[in-house]
Amino acid sequence: MQFMLQMVNVTRNTRPSLEFLSLEDEIPDYEFVEPVIKGVQLLCLIDKGLDACRYLQTSGEWYQSIWLAKVALDEKESQDVLTRWSDFLSTGGNQKHKSVEVMLSLGQFAKVAESLYSLRYFDQAAMFVEACLEFNLIQNTPETGTCAHKLTLGGALFLEYARYLESVGFMRGMRHYCGKAGEKGKQLLDQHLNSKQKRYNADSVQPGTV
Repeated sequence: MQFMLQMVNVTRNTRPSLEFLSLEDEIPDYEFVEPVIKGVQLLCLIDKGLDACRYLQTSGEWYQSIWLAKVALDEKESQDVLTRWSDFLSTGGNQKHKSVEVMLSLGQFAKVAESLYSLRYFDQAAMFVEACLEFNLIQNTPETGTCAHKLTLGGALFLEYARYLESVGFMRGMRHYCGKAGEKGKQLLDQHLNSKQKRYNADSVQPGTV
């Protein structure tokens, strides 16, 4: 970790430092990581901290890149590095749960909702989106992409959660989320009411009256 601090010092001062001379004695398996370290050092020397973080990520050193980004980059550049990490976690890293946490820390609420939806966490996603919509954290704008379309136009997430609530018998909650799911929610509620009416009619028929 100390070699990262040394690189940060160079990034901030943008001039060579004699501290690099001690790296070989301080880092275990230096020969194995030496090419990556030297590449990052050179990028930091020319004030290319963002490129240094990307180089670390390309080399598979994700945690080191995040650490360097947080201490050496400005907020916008740091978010860029964290976003790439989040994308890696949700795809190649196969750690979608961790990716959701990263997106949440970045304030990417629409992506958080979309990820929860893809993980089929309909209950958590529905309540999260409902809170975000209440406080205008998710809006139907081009920036929010397909997630906003699903949630505010198609109502897919609310519809799935309404179906889940119906399956567990929580009809009051089911009706609430059907009302938020648009036309398809109305259709689901109508189907439920029609099915309920048919069961009532069947139960009302006395034996021997037919």
